[in-house]
Amino acid sequence: MTFVSRKRDSRNSPRIRDRKSNPRNRLERTGGNSASEPHGGRIEVGERVERITLLKQTEAVKLDSARLEQLYLQLGTAGAEDVVCRALEDLAARLSHTERCYREGRLSDLRKSARSLIAIAEQVGMAAVAHVARDVTRCIDDHDRVALAATLSRLLRIGEQSLEEIWDLQDYSL
Repeated sequence: MTFVSRKRDSRNSPRIRDRKSNPRNRLERTGGNSASEPHGGRIEVGERVERITLLKQTEAVKLDSARLEQLYLQLGTAGAEDVVCRALEDLAARLSHTERCYREGRLSDLRKSARSLIAIAEQVGMAAVAHVARDVTRCIDDHDRVALAATLSRLLRIGEQSLEEIWDLQDYSL
């Protein structure tokens, strides 16, 4: 979401008069001389924007450290690091592929890509990524394009945050 605060000119300002005389710069609605619409129902377009606030959506992602620990116990340090590094590379590539499939409207490929994300994420303890990837497949199965757009955006955000988290964890452990 973007919130905009506007600085309005005084009613007698030359810029307002210029806008009123140029019909391309305004939209008009019929009706209403309400208090909220001081110019007789007209909506002025082209007002100067002083500040735009962009909201950054973040979620706390948690890695299943027990799953990572299990990998290290089963495969040893070198083997586990190899598996985790390969999984991270696959996850990053698959997230990119998933987004591309969505942009190109290839929903069957998008579904396959999301299903593979589930397996990769579960392998390295990224439960949130696996959960949201399941939600993406559910949206595709339900033919809900609006929910798909929102859920896919969430998947990409959580996927990126999870990758950063596990990379930071690896840097810390090395």
